[in-house]
Amino acid sequence: MSAEDDRKATETVLRVLRHPSISKLSFKATTTIQKGSVVSVSTRTVSPVLYDEVCKAIVDRKITVLVQPTILPPGAAAAYLHKLTIDADNEWYDIIILGKPDLGNTAPEQVKTAAEIVHECTHAGYDLLKLPKTALVEHEVGAYVAGALFAAEAMVLLKAHPERVSGLQGTAKAAWDIALLELADQPVPRALYDKLALAIRSDPLYRDHANDDLVNDGVGKAWKIKGAGR
Repeated sequence: MSAEDDRKATETVLRVLRHPSISKLSFKATTTIQKGSVVSVSTRTVSPVLYDEVCKAIVDRKITVLVQPTILPPGAAAAYLHKLTIDADNEWYDIIILGKPDLGNTAPEQVKTAAEIVHECTHAGYDLLKLPKTALVEHEVGAYVAGALFAAEAMVLLKAHPERVSGLQGTAKAAWDIALLELADQPVPRALYDKLALAIRSDPLYRDHANDDLVNDGVGKAWKIKGAGR
């Protein structure tokens, strides 16, 4: 894709991170972690400040937004990559990949794409904060709830009814149930977070590595490009 597409995509991500619905993203993501016989409970705080920091990192060129649809999994609109190895001489870091430069044409498509961007920016935020010993399932629990809560609040702002959404399954349904309670400022039972974590662990996309710790070493590392920094 072109440099102009990348510029437009960057503006798209920044607009999403500055959307009024971001103000609703204030919750504590609770995840039960089991490694061998050791069981622990992790709580990660997600707040609008996280997305402010990601926004600033994009503006400061510590996180790069690119349009590269061929890199994305089938059906995905966005992805955050801590590292992208091109070949022995080229390695890129801290990238938000979009499938296209804009959010789409219809309101439902725009909300869905924006929610995916929020999901991926949650991963970027965890990386930016250098959160230690964060398992993949923890990353995904926070990201799924953030994306769902953003979408639910965006629907409210559009005078739609998130409580009427139906047909969701797996991780999407588990995250949506949490988001509706957060939207209504009601307590979220830990059982719902356990349900979401179970759905993530059961998903073929995550199940083989769900308990593996991800690298959160900050953002802004110089790209390796034929022996030169970005």
